[in-house]
Amino acid sequence: MFFIIDPDQWNGPLGKEIRKTFAIKMPGLPQPEPMFTLRNIDPKDMSKVFRGMKNLIYVATLDNKSRAGKRLRRNFTESSIAEINSDPTKFHFIKTDEFAIGQKVMHLFGRNEEELVNNIVEHREWLRKFFTKVENDRLGKTLFRVKENGLMERIEREHRFTISIPRGYELAYNQPQFVWLRRRDQGLDVDRGVFIYSEPYTDDKVFTPEGMQALRDRITKKYVRDPQKESIVMERQLENFEHAEMNYHGQYAVEVRGLWRLSDISLGGPYIAYALVDEERNRLIYFEGYVAAPGTEKRPYMMEMEVILDTFRVVKDITGT
Repeated sequence: MFFIIDPDQWNGPLGKEIRKTFAIKMPGLPQPEPMFTLRNIDPKDMSKVFRGMKNLIYVATLDNKSRAGKRLRRNFTESSIAEINSDPTKFHFIKTDEFAIGQKVMHLFGRNEEELVNNIVEHREWLRKFFTKVENDRLGKTLFRVKENGLMERIEREHRFTISIPRGYELAYNQPQFVWLRRRDQGLDVDRGVFIYSEPYTDDKVFTPEGMQALRDRITKKYVRDPQKESIVMERQLENFEHAEMNYHGQYAVEVRGLWRLSDISLGGPYIAYALVDEERNRLIYFEGYVAAPGTEKRPYMMEMEVILDTFRVVKDITGT
């Protein structure tokens, strides 16, 4: 993320709130990794190269009389300045593909620094979610350029749910209640997978933190095993476990993040999972994405897991079959 901002404001309270908003760690990873990479640019140094970057955020306050402030003020028409002065709740506008294809340009502004800081604090979560979605949408366009259509059709036919599967994933295991998709990049020493499990829904206690942990333990001990090492199972680690209720595309669900490791402690990594109820068939569905990438950053692979899991949908059958 490239912030075009007066250097004095970047080094002051305004820059502090921007960093507090975006310089956060991705949850659920074994080592800290940033959700976003931030860079500030003095307006006088803005060039064609920077204008082509995917995420540009211009930050300006109308009371800034410095040379940098005056440069940034040129982005506003007189009518837009009048509108900002008349409504202190307005603090941003967004443009798409302004200087490059696939680009998002956001302008953050206020009558003065205090007002802009307050608006950033108030809308901090929205700002994070906005750029997270921007990044995930971009990744999805690349990830799903080529898909395993035959495998997707088979899963829909046999299990009555759909999920987008990028090229390179293979069917590792398939049972009436369980599907395991796996991609192993030998040259990179990276193993990533998605598994989906279903069972009759009987009790909402399964959605509690303890219920979700117990459910995952049952699934992995029964199904997630290496065929060549049957005695070794995937276990969860208690540290870094996060649990949150959420709206999953209009439906109640629970999201969990945490760390896993093999029972012989030879391998481990992060995972993200969701659980929801297929009301038409009265079944609980748990779907998870996990990563093993020893010695390298996990964030890019976990973003891939998030994007894949976000495509999961239950098939609606009019006949109920």
